[in-house]
Amino acid sequence: MVQYSGLKMALLKLLTVQRNSLGLSNNQKKVAVAADKKNSMSISIYVTAYNLLTNGFTGWEKNLISACKFADEVIITLNTSEDDTDVAIRNTLWEFDNWKIVPANFSKLDPLFDGRLKNLALQNTTKEFKIQLDIDETIPLWQKPLWENALFKLKFSGAKVLAVPSVDLY
Repeated sequence: MVQYSGLKMALLKLLTVQRNSLGLSNNQKKVAVAADKKNSMSISIYVTAYNLLTNGFTGWEKNLISACKFADEVIITLNTSEDDTDVAIRNTLWEFDNWKIVPANFSKLDPLFDGRLKNLALQNTTKEFKIQLDIDETIPLWQKPLWENALFKLKFSGAKVLAVPSVDLY
């Protein structure tokens, strides 16, 4: 028998109640129940980075640590940097095993530079759900059940994407 913690059990009950209120077919409900039991809301977060130290970015360490705690996988596309950004990221995330750096070498003069980096990161994700964040963005850990609920609804909605507005406070 599968043992669940109190929080996980409460989340599964919430998902079950929400699933029943979605008007799903019996087959969709069976699939949803199996997903509940497997806790299959697997999430990838992908970000891009380059010259974090030279450019004086702050707060990125906290954001990457939060991403590692939030997601099952964190993909960091790192464009060629002239500083020790690679070493700084590795030192920051040494205690986690769910992240990967994907090296890139795109010209910063390319008008599609940002899109190319983000696409490379996306192409390296392996989880069912993908969340794209900038290096200066974070998702509060207390919001994870809200995200899992939204992703669960997305899974059975027929939609392919969920646009989430964010406020840039930096």
